[in-house]
Amino acid sequence: MQPLFLSLLLIPPAAALAGGEYRANPAGEMNTQALSLHRQGRYQEAESLLRQALPESPGSGRAAMLHNLAESVSYQGRLEEEAEIYQLALPLAGGGLLEAAIRDGLAATRSAQGRLDEAEDLARQALDARQAELGQDHPEIATSLNNLGEILRRQGRRAESRVLLSNALDIWERIGHPSAATALNNLAVLYSSEGRPVAAEKFLRRSLELRRRTLGDGHPAVALTLRNLSAVYAAQGRHTEAKQILRQSMSAGFTQ
Repeated sequence: MQPLFLSLLLIPPAAALAGGEYRANPAGEMNTQALSLHRQGRYQEAESLLRQALPESPGSGRAAMLHNLAESVSYQGRLEEEAEIYQLALPLAGGGLLEAAIRDGLAATRSAQGRLDEAEDLARQALDARQAELGQDHPEIATSLNNLGEILRRQGRRAESRVLLSNALDIWERIGHPSAATALNNLAVLYSSEGRPVAAEKFLRRSLELRRRTLGDGHPAVALTLRNLSAVYAAQGRHTEAKQILRQSMSAGFTQ
């Protein structure tokens, strides 16, 4: 049986789009703290703070808070609840970039649920909305390209997926954005699915270096990358190295 090989969909924090609207009030302060916890991989603590803040967050501020809550729930594997939260957020968003972020988040959820046609439609809507407001080279455009590319990979449309993932990586690397690690990870998943573990390893090593530098060794994303690297080693018959890396991933907090 092949080792589990995972990939990440990157969803930007919607509060960053609307943060100025409510940052100065207590709910805004709790949201800011929750985002800091989320970036550290402390998803349960982030969720708790966001739930406390929600009753005090009206309008688009509430939509942004719901987006962030859905993201924290996502990393805990509660897909049905995550989808419900995004659906609550959508009618509150009022269009624009906030609504695009919510649609992109819901696309990731539908992809994880295997509802790939719906996921593709949502991801394309998010990409169109972002391109209309931001042009072609903004980091949020890279987010949409990455997410759509991952959905297409899951549909078996590998050539299209490679173009989108490579474009996302190019945008993020040009501006020195740490999210380049996610595109590198997803390109590695793509190459692995094509039976090219040596190429996948190169991308994973780059992803791991960037994640360790920006997140630290104890972050769940580092553990996931190590887990993927273990799978690539196993696919090459390097079983001793695969076991060593797998132990490292468990030490870093990979539990799935």
